[in-house]
Amino acid sequence: MGVRMIFISMIIALGFFYVGIIVWIDFKMRKTIIDGQSMMERSVNNQENTSKMGLGEILVHLGMIAVAVLFTRSIVAYGGAGFNNLGIYIILPTVISFFNARKRTGKTVILLSSIILFAFYLFLVNLLIGLPVKQPVITVNNTKIVMSKTTVADVLKDGFDIYIRKGKYVNTNYENILSEGGFKKYSADRSLFVKEGFETDTGSIYTDPYLLVKDGLVIASFGVFGHMDKEVVLEDCKIINFFIDEDCIDAARDNSVSYDLEGIDLLETLDQSQLQKKFKKKLWLVPPSDADITELTYGLSWTTNSGHFFWNEYFAYIDFDKKDKLTKFRFSTNVARDSKKIW
Repeated sequence: MGVRMIFISMIIALGFFYVGIIVWIDFKMRKTIIDGQSMMERSVNNQENTSKMGLGEILVHLGMIAVAVLFTRSIVAYGGAGFNNLGIYIILPTVISFFNARKRTGKTVILLSSIILFAFYLFLVNLLIGLPVKQPVITVNNTKIVMSKTTVADVLKDGFDIYIRKGKYVNTNYENILSEGGFKKYSADRSLFVKEGFETDTGSIYTDPYLLVKDGLVIASFGVFGHMDKEVVLEDCKIINFFIDEDCIDAARDNSVSYDLEGIDLLETLDQSQLQKKFKKKLWLVPPSDADITELTYGLSWTTNSGHFFWNEYFAYIDFDKKDKLTKFRFSTNVARDSKKIW
């Protein structure tokens, strides 16, 4: 059994469990008779007003709850997670006030219980699987490459050329990489098929399978993904990996080529505070203040609660020098796929 099926089975079992709880509560309340009334019809508070609540009154109560929630969030943000319990005592009275504004019966209890259990069920589903992350965007000049969405055909339409590595390794330098025969220009005639499955690339313009070229200038090396179970023509494959080294960067500066990651100009002086403001928790790796040249790397990740079992995950590494200038950039995609093992 694959990991996806394990997760799905857990979610289905959890759903049946919660439905069973509601059915059991409903059955017990209908069968329990007190003073000639079932608990389903019996009042559960001391309120006698049974009129329908007006929109204005509902908004007042919801406003009180919203203020309590926002106040609690500010307290927790200022004082830390230790104040979570205090938040319960702030929010709960406003919820109880809303509940007791009218006469409530066992039917209301069943309805609220169903809503609460359903909300908790959705919370657990999100905890297990999560939601897909927004696909990061790399922009080369005015061409946007949306990772795992932009296809090879898209960049060909924008005037780029694709070069394909002929052997396992190209033994040359940057200036001669296109002329010494290690790479061949793709004729864009839908003649090349990418084999099924997912493979990670090496992160080198000399060993990665494809080069992105514009007007004879090597912009980057990249990798693609077609399908897990069948071959796909190269033009229809999606770009999932993107790599530039110091030679690409120097050539880009000399030829007014720009690299942009989610609005951050990578060829400008890198500013740690700007990166933290832009990427927040996605920026998981920051070098220490006394780091040597080998430790000067920023690490970014766009991850999900369930890893790669349901949604794509994305990772970026930004290497720089003592002057905060980019020296290497690697972006990779961990394509969503099933597995026989969780780890």
